[in-house]
Amino acid sequence: MRTQKKKPQNKQRRPAQSAWRRFLRFWPACGRWLGYGAWLLAEVALNAGGMTLDMFRPASKIYPAVLRVPLSHMTSAEVAVFATSITLTPGTLVLSIDRGTVPSEAHSEVHPEIPVDGVSVAGDDGFLLVHAVYAEDSDAVREELDVMLNKVLWASRGQSYASDGTGKATDGAADTPTDTEAETI
Repeated sequence: MRTQKKKPQNKQRRPAQSAWRRFLRFWPACGRWLGYGAWLLAEVALNAGGMTLDMFRPASKIYPAVLRVPLSHMTSAEVAVFATSITLTPGTLVLSIDRGTVPSEAHSEVHPEIPVDGVSVAGDDGFLLVHAVYAEDSDAVREELDVMLNKVLWASRGQSYASDGTGKATDGAADTPTDTEAETI
């Protein structure tokens, strides 16, 4: 008579359940990204139309400026989408991305006067340098960038960004502006 060995019971056998949960989270994320893509296409069309009309006006409204937009608690993918969205939008261009890397102690001992990564400050999460063509009202440009940032974070995380500087997600609306403390250079 053959003795059958009992198979050890694997109590952690739930890959189908976790795969099912990932599948269910996939569809809302797709909807958020499709919504963001549609919003971005509308912004590109509106801004392109505005720039085209401005070419034919006798008094142009061009007032260029460079803004420093801090990046707080964003992943590399979110920064890439945000920077690409700014560059795709007519009238704005990302000049530089600084992720705020803190120099190593070996570097600071050898070359303390040379910052690593441009002009970042130790403890800073980094920033974007954004050139805006129509920046006569820099506060309005900052608000538009805040709306875009919130829409990127909404599409990425499903929650809007906290404006209290903590970087924790809130259940607020995606159009609520964040406190990016953008500075005009």
